[in-house]
Amino acid sequence: MTTSEDLEFRGLSGHLARAEAGNDAAVLLVPFAFGLNQRVRDLAAELAGAGLTTLIWDPYPGQAPAADHKEVRARSAALKDSTVIAELTTCADYLIEDLGARRVGTIGFCMGGRFNLMHAAVDHRLAAVVPYFPTLIRPLPPHLEVDAVEVAGSITAPVHLIYAGQDHLTKLDTFLDLQATLQERGAPTTIQVYPAAEHGFMDVDGHPEPHNADARAASWPQAVAFLTSQLLTTASPGPTRRWATRS
Repeated sequence: MTTSEDLEFRGLSGHLARAEAGNDAAVLLVPFAFGLNQRVRDLAAELAGAGLTTLIWDPYPGQAPAADHKEVRARSAALKDSTVIAELTTCADYLIEDLGARRVGTIGFCMGGRFNLMHAAVDHRLAAVVPYFPTLIRPLPPHLEVDAVEVAGSITAPVHLIYAGQDHLTKLDTFLDLQATLQERGAPTTIQVYPAAEHGFMDVDGHPEPHNADARAASWPQAVAFLTSQLLTTASPGPTRRWATRS
């Protein structure tokens, strides 16, 4: 039986959905810009049901999930890239050092998809990366510090990228640049494109239309299968390297 709890750990806040005992795989879930809401709790529970203990990082500790897009924009604009990368690294520390995970992956949605690309570029302990319609705006807005497309070439783990063809934030040319960057690496890259889907289509309430529902129904089982195939294994000796070396 899976269990779940809100928790404080290493100075951060989050939500942990524990898989049944018997494996040492874990996932770090980086949420939508709305934060730690019921939708990401439900997704974490589904991952735990698939055997993957899942920790959701809370980007807005002490605050209720954002209620509208105006509030979301204000909150997300206040997040500093360098601080987020440090906090996500602390989340991975917790999964590995406190919970004993030997294989850790990451999945992120919209804002979280950008953040998990940035995190995976420097934390090479991660064994699988799923950016779900990552929010990648070019030219880079003044409040952002990192071009996630550029740094994605430093990711050493397999990547499973999901893109919405009608994404109004991440334009097609930006997606194509990211695709090219990922495919120039030595690690495997898989890509799913849903031509009719809109940015954020995994948000059931916000995107109930049939074309978005179809994208949810097709993409989610494949994302879960990718994570389980990469993480539910006893063959790996576990994480041995933490930081990228960059010239």
